[in-house]
Amino acid sequence: MSRWKSEAERYLTLLTYWYDYRYKRPMRGTLLGFECDIFLEDLIADGPFDEGQDIGGDWLRRYMDGSINRKTGEYYYTIPRQERLEAVRAFIAETDLCSAVALSDHQPIAPKELKPSHKLANQSILSGVFRGWYHAQYQTPCGLEEAVMMIHHLDDEPCFRVRMIQARHAETNSNDCRDRFNQTRFDTWSQMDCLGVFGTQYGGLFGGDLNSDELKVSNFSFAKRNRRVLELRLESGENGIDAQTFTLCQQPQDIEQMIGFMHSVSDAMNTPLAAE
Repeated sequence: MSRWKSEAERYLTLLTYWYDYRYKRPMRGTLLGFECDIFLEDLIADGPFDEGQDIGGDWLRRYMDGSINRKTGEYYYTIPRQERLEAVRAFIAETDLCSAVALSDHQPIAPKELKPSHKLANQSILSGVFRGWYHAQYQTPCGLEEAVMMIHHLDDEPCFRVRMIQARHAETNSNDCRDRFNQTRFDTWSQMDCLGVFGTQYGGLFGGDLNSDELKVSNFSFAKRNRRVLELRLESGENGIDAQTFTLCQQPQDIEQMIGFMHSVSDAMNTPLAAE
């Protein structure tokens, strides 16, 4: 399994928790409830009072959401035991949130170290800040366009890995994305894998390698204590005139809209037209 896919599956675990448990309305679920559902078949088979069943603890949160090393400031994840990891992956694979376009291999080869001009900040420290799947929808002269920016950091690489998924909607689509789950049609679509370098005020995305043309990102909006970027702006066009704002999806309706778009792009890429 590719390391990109492993990180995408880790993040899908967090999305599932947000979507079906933490922010679910009218009932809000708990992390323990999520864990129990992952191991539901084992719990039923072993009985509710089996002393050997290991339920609870903080391992699931540390796996999907990570922690900060207070000595170095770096962000890190823990890997659960193999049987736990396999159970989580099997559970996530059965959800509607699992999209093929998110899990395919990330292509660029990361350098062993950054050039001085690219060293905006310690990327390992920022790996928990710039992390997640961000969604944007915007009107252009050519029509309604939509995009998802996936940002992940692999622990032994000096930069981030970024996937841009973009599409322009066909004129027959509904204007309300929330009514289009798996029913979207596109005029154009694309997937671009980039390498990214971030600072606290701006950053850059590089297609292919760090010597390629740069797309600038800026206008970061941070959560409390600067623990997570909630919004960022991707600048494009001359002087950034075509900039788009990407928002981290956390609430169920926003996650459904984003994943519905990703499912539709996955379907489009698998059509005969996409293969030509």
